[in-house]
Amino acid sequence: MKKILLTVLAIAVSMSMMAQKNFRIGVEAGYDHGTYLMKGKNLFDGKDSQMVGFNGFHVGPTFQYNFNVLGGNQSLSLTAGIYYQYMRDDVMAIESNKERKELLKKFKEIKQELAKDGLKNIHLGEYDINHVIEIPVRVRYTYDINNDFKAYGFTGPVFDIYASRTLVQEEYYTYEGKRNGEKTVMNYADGSAKATAWDEGKKETMTEEGDKDHRILNSFDMAWGIGAGVEYKGISLSLSYDFGFLNHLNKDYIMSKEKVTINNGMLKIGVGYWF
Repeated sequence: MKKILLTVLAIAVSMSMMAQKNFRIGVEAGYDHGTYLMKGKNLFDGKDSQMVGFNGFHVGPTFQYNFNVLGGNQSLSLTAGIYYQYMRDDVMAIESNKERKELLKKFKEIKQELAKDGLKNIHLGEYDINHVIEIPVRVRYTYDINNDFKAYGFTGPVFDIYASRTLVQEEYYTYEGKRNGEKTVMNYADGSAKATAWDEGKKETMTEEGDKDHRILNSFDMAWGIGAGVEYKGISLSLSYDFGFLNHLNKDYIMSKEKVTINNGMLKIGVGYWF
């Protein structure tokens, strides 16, 4: 009995050491460029589709487990990450809409003219901000070129949880030390809104509660990603693209009855380090 227990203990210790050898933790950060592809018949200045670009970054821990199923200088592993992602777009700079690009240019010219009249801290624009918890799960194939340098490819699902999705509209400035104008922040997830107005420095805030009927965009998305990268002495550089396949538009929102869809795509450049 004693020999059996010692044998089981030895096997457990050996498996634990192997698991530790096959498992590693790292960190990754990088640049993200996303696109919203919106489709709906004749809803966009006579066009059936419109594309909005987002820019931002991601950062967070990443994990890898090597299955040890391939021999030689090849390996197959499972990687996962838990990232914070920040994304922002300028609504006035919609990529396929020349008129809005011209409007953005005019806004810049107006700001320059207002500045000549003594106006300072001029905020004039409209933009979206997203705060996202992103969980990519990848199957990764790695080829060891030598002891220090590796090349790899990967694919797998990505789960996005939107902690906050807001539309910000602002038209305010400071003149002779006093702020004038207003700023409105609308939450896409529940339709709630907060408006702040200034009149000669006097501030007034108004809020509107959200409800299901006013929810515009959903708080969850799923995508499938593919990518490739290289690793040198624990430092990695990767390029990937995620294809979103869920409609971001809330099914109870009125536009969804008009068969409008919003799908997300995401191009990423990541730099990581494995400990």
